[in-house]
Amino acid sequence: MKKTAIIFILILLATALGWIYYKKNLKSGFEQQTKIDATGSAATNLKPWVEVLSSKVFEINASGTVLRELETGDEVDAGSIIKTDATGLVNIYFAEGSVARLDSDTELKINEAKYNPEDESLVVKIFLVAGRVWSKILGLTTQDAQWQVDTANSVATVRGTAFGVEYEGGRTSILGSENNVAVRFKHPKTRKILEESVEIIPNSFIEIDDSIIDGIAEKRIMAARILRRIAPSNYLMRQWVRRARTADSELNLILKQEYIEAIDSVRVGTTTATSSQIQNTTIDTSATITISPNLLNLSSSSSPTNNLKTAP
Repeated sequence: MKKTAIIFILILLATALGWIYYKKNLKSGFEQQTKIDATGSAATNLKPWVEVLSSKVFEINASGTVLRELETGDEVDAGSIIKTDATGLVNIYFAEGSVARLDSDTELKINEAKYNPEDESLVVKIFLVAGRVWSKILGLTTQDAQWQVDTANSVATVRGTAFGVEYEGGRTSILGSENNVAVRFKHPKTRKILEESVEIIPNSFIEIDDSIIDGIAEKRIMAARILRRIAPSNYLMRQWVRRARTADSELNLILKQEYIEAIDSVRVGTTTATSSQIQNTTIDTSATITISPNLLNLSSSSSPTNNLKTAP
């Protein structure tokens, strides 16, 4: 019994040292891609970039005029409006590896995209004009970090999680997948954000229609009781949801393998712990993991990112 306890403690120690080693290497990788601005503070030169899974995908201006057709590896800026056609599919990767997956017939504006590698804080604010976007956030590690998806009548804010948002014809649908999503309501005309909020848990679902916003504002409708429900099976089977969840599962496996390799890189005392002994380790996908697509090999025989082009 005593021997087992000692081995368990050594494994925990190896795990902790492994993560320290792993995070240090990641940070050093980011430092190679960091420039010093005029004030002397560090600022990453990693902009959001796209992976085009299916054409066509465009960057447009506010009036809808096409500025360019996007290809895998193209960078985009805060303020960019991305639009997919009837067959277009695209992933937008942010500096630490979090990703927004746009479905076909979708228009989205990147209102804000900031990353500071010194404190690993990521701020992403997206406005979904129409269509569907799936967010996979690897973990926001500081109080200043934020990931927010707006529609005309809702604001979804998270830290480390995965969730989908759809907006069509004045109706927002939000599906929780990993961890929780805080949803607040926005008046579609005044753009005022209401005080009441709802928390979406994994596999729960909410629909927000313009017609109920006044009722929520006047407290005639209790949003938490009426709107939130278990996700309908037919919604979970929709192609864009299944495709996004499959991609998330593949990414989670990659993160788990990186975790195992980090532990294997540390040798402590006489412990005999090996990767085979921790294959069943549960990885919390909301943990403070920061992975950049530029530093992480996303190749997988079954993954759509198999031929991923490295961002410039």
